[in-house]
Amino acid sequence: MSKTIPQSKIDFIRKNAASSTIPEMAEQLSIAQCTVWKYCVQLRLPFRHSRKVRSDGWSEKDTQFLLENYRKMPVSEIAKKLGRTEKAVTGRWAKVSERADNGKAYRPDSPRITSFRPPASYSNLTQEERINRLLTA
Repeated sequence: MSKTIPQSKIDFIRKNAASSTIPEMAEQLSIAQCTVWKYCVQLRLPFRHSRKVRSDGWSEKDTQFLLENYRKMPVSEIAKKLGRTEKAVTGRWAKVSERADNGKAYRPDSPRITSFRPPASYSNLTQEERINRLLTA
């Protein structure tokens, strides 16, 4: 059975949901963040998450730094400056570069293969002949 909070706290959430973040309201009301979130959802109020960090752990400042420097600096250096792994940096780049470059993500030192078409001479070969040709090459 869930506990209800006083009407005055519900009114506070209604009044401040659009202008304050959930953590800010929870701190001011001395209640759990999940409780504030629950009432925002139940009351269908527009609410804001924390301003500083996105749900995936990347701040807007870190993401902006990545977008500005990805093609200018080595990934290892960016990772070191942001305190993240190289894999995290390249993963974030893949996620945000499509939005920033209108879907034209490009990294000069790691070209992507978009398609592979075998030579025309392969089309006439049987599966066994193709395997033999690959093994003898």
